[in-house]
Amino acid sequence: MGAVKNAMQRDELDPTIMDLDHDRSVASQRKSKEEEEEEEDGPPLKEDPKYQKYFKMLKMVSHHLFDLYESMNLFISCWLLYI
Repeated sequence: MGAVKNAMQRDELDPTIMDLDHDRSVASQRKSKEEEEEEEDGPPLKEDPKYQKYFKMLKMVSHHLFDLYESMNLFISCWLLYI
């Protein structure tokens, strides 16, 4: 997630947004308690056009990390067979 937050900082956006609930809008999460009872404003964070690019990036980074993890497991398994 660090790379995604760095990209957001580079683009002059608040990187703490990635720590919010992805299924609720940014506006609804930044409101005060009285305003929170009203209807939500805008699309969910993960579907917000302003932040969609960063969620795609996060998904790609997560996918590559999983591939790396699987490759390391395969390597260790093969290495253990030949010991």
